[in-house]
Amino acid sequence: MGNNYLVEKLLEFLKDPEVIKKKNLNGLTALHVAAVVGNTDAAQLLVRKRKELLVILDSYQVAPFHSAFHNGKLSTCAYLLGCAPPSDSSTYSDDEREDALIAASLTKQYGEYLYCLWQMCWVDM
Repeated sequence: MGNNYLVEKLLEFLKDPEVIKKKNLNGLTALHVAAVVGNTDAAQLLVRKRKELLVILDSYQVAPFHSAFHNGKLSTCAYLLGCAPPSDSSTYSDDEREDALIAASLTKQYGEYLYCLWQMCWVDM
């Protein structure tokens, strides 16, 4: 994970797994911060450690997915979108998936566009 070596090591040494869900003074979890700055590698490490971080809201009732989306970090947004299967509407609604798809197409981030499209159309068999 290269630049995230420190994050990886800190996560390995956590004694209390609940610590990862703590919020800073602005109400952000570590996953929110990774989403805001577009650090997809750190987001992967954090989600791997505690998947419930995906649904923790900040002080403004914003989930990490929205933090990435509203800050134009579409690669991170696409990763977070892919963390929950499309059939799981408890994590992301159809509107949120459509917003990600539109944003990726408008900003010409076609890799993310195709990924979001795949996420929207994927069906459990």
